[in-house]
Amino acid sequence: MRIICTSPEEYTQISDDINLAVTLMRNGAQDYVQKKEMARIIPVIERELKEAELHHGQKLTLTALTASDERLREVLENSLDASYKRNIQTNQYEYLSPVITTITGYSIEELNSLSPEGILNLFHPDDLPEINRTINESLSATNRGSCNLDFRFKHKSGHYLWVQDKFKVLVDENGKPYAFIGSIGDISNKKKIEKELIDAKSRLENIIEGTRAGSWEWNIETGETVFNETWAQIVGYTLEELSPTSIKTWEMLTHPDDLKNSDFELRKHFSGENPYYEVECRMKHKNGNWIWVLDRGKITSWTNDGKPLMIMGSHQDITERKNANMELIQSEEQFRVLTSIAPVGIYLTKPDGNCLYTNRTWQAMAGLSNEEALGKGWVNGIHPDDRDFVMKNWQKMVESSGEWSCEYRFLDRKGKTTTVFGLATAQKDDNGNVVGYIGVNVDI
Repeated sequence: MRIICTSPEEYTQISDDINLAVTLMRNGAQDYVQKKEMARIIPVIERELKEAELHHGQKLTLTALTASDERLREVLENSLDASYKRNIQTNQYEYLSPVITTITGYSIEELNSLSPEGILNLFHPDDLPEINRTINESLSATNRGSCNLDFRFKHKSGHYLWVQDKFKVLVDENGKPYAFIGSIGDISNKKKIEKELIDAKSRLENIIEGTRAGSWEWNIETGETVFNETWAQIVGYTLEELSPTSIKTWEMLTHPDDLKNSDFELRKHFSGENPYYEVECRMKHKNGNWIWVLDRGKITSWTNDGKPLMIMGSHQDITERKNANMELIQSEEQFRVLTSIAPVGIYLTKPDGNCLYTNRTWQAMAGLSNEEALGKGWVNGIHPDDRDFVMKNWQKMVESSGEWSCEYRFLDRKGKTTTVFGLATAQKDDNGNVVGYIGVNVDI
């Protein structure tokens, strides 16, 4: 007796009928067969039932495997990467997904027709040593894991593109390699981005080195801080001497009075009031002196709840500039003290003759306050009959960038006339450009 099932539904029906028959016969039913035949028929029916179940299961398994193969092939052939299996002995691709043509421009047949030397000729010469090294190591390795190779491949059109080959060596039961299996993907855009990042980083490092600026990165949540070597050198240390570094390193070296101002400016930046953080502060040099640093930074990332997370910035030593400014301030103060007590009138002007400063003696001669004399106001102190004469002589000095001298009169609001002898000379910068004039008036 042989039971053949042509469909899952038929199998289910027959199975139900046989089970029912077996059950009835075991319960003593006489409608199917006599009792004396039961002992012979029941085992036969049960055996046929098992064979039917096995036949049905094999059919279902084959159907499932076929569907699985189709799905796998669909995935491989529509992937952005080309999957392959290459026989080591024959140097032929046993499988190569069609996307390889999209990547390289070559058909599967063209690639299979190439000799090993022909394949090597498609690799960039500079990449061949690394390719050979990686392949030889993969073939000789006892523990064969996955290998990654980035190299340049010559496209059929003649240009090189970057590809990444991820592969593994397959071995037989004797441990002998017989095939490579893997995938090849076009990573040209990735390499382009990497190069742009490297170039940008190099330019930034050159800028930092050229400006002698120290750089810092601060994780506001953890306090972790990263400084570059220049940052440490500004305060007289090596980075190793300051390690391990944190925000405490900055706090330890910064003048207490300036830390308060730094915290204030940071809060303004964190709140969005200021787009950048910037402050001038004093830091303790290794030699014991205080140096001036221009500290600048900007938040580069935020937490999920909107709090500042990372801030990056730079340090620039501005000690020389601050000292020069202090010297200038002191020099200006000394100048003002001296001119305030000088018995002659003293004044400063821009190159165009607009007044910047007058001392008390000049103000007394002209009958004008310093504010009234600023700009072109000083002309109002000159006697009306002498103004054209004075202005023409002044213009000659401006045109020649030389010196000026003449006698003229002041006339104040009370009608008092003061005759003076005036002298003026040009002030020039390092390039010889006139930046202003300084003059004196002597009461004669």
